[in-house]
Formats: sequence, structure tokens, C-alpha cells
Amino acid sequence: MKSGINYTIVKSSLKCDCEPYRDVKTYKAWQAEGEQVVKGEKGIRVTTYIEFDSTGRKPDDPDYEPDAKRPWHAYVFCRHQLESFKKTGKVAEAKPKPAPDKMYPVAEYVME
Repeated sequence: MKSGINYTIVKSSLKCDCEPYRDVKTYKAWQAEGEQVVKGEKGIRVTTYIEFDSTGRKPDDPDYEPDAKRPWHAYVFCRHQLESFKKTGKVAEAKPKPAPDKMYPVAEYVME
């Protein structure tokens, strides 16, 4: 599920016509696609809630059952903040999404 609040925050913070969920990702998600955010670029802070088991069980435990949520903050970056854009003056073409095991775990939670 995508959060309308995070969408609104990200969309209003962008100075370009990039679309959240397509052109805006975490630093680690861009790295997983072989891109690099330009040093010094400022990210947009987003908040989501991650479910966890309050008894301390880990997800690989057969008795793991998420029963609580905690806030998680992440910073996201627009496609225009990538080195490939700064070098060529063009927005880098979107690359195919990497397999989930290759992505940074937070990336899938960040704008839910």
C-alpha cells in the first residue's frame, strides 16, 4: 500500500516533474540500479511504519508474528540528483528493477 501523505510530501518537495514511486528512490535503491547520487545532494525525508514482533523474535523464526509497528525514516532522491544526469544533462533512463534479494531491504518499505 502506498501512503498518500508521503506521496504528497515528496511531490511537493520536487522542483521537477519527476513522479514518486518511479523517479524517486532511496540512496541504496539507486546504488542497486548502478546509479550514484551526487555528493552533497539533499534528500527528502519520508516516514513509514515497519511491523515487528514485540517479543523479539526474528523474521526467520517459525513463531514470528508481527504484532506492533515502529516508525522508520528514510531519505529519497530524485532521478535529477544522479551523477548520470549531471554529466549528460539528460535524465537517466529507468533501468529494470533488480531482484528483491539484490535491493536494500528498506527500499520496499520507504514510500508505503
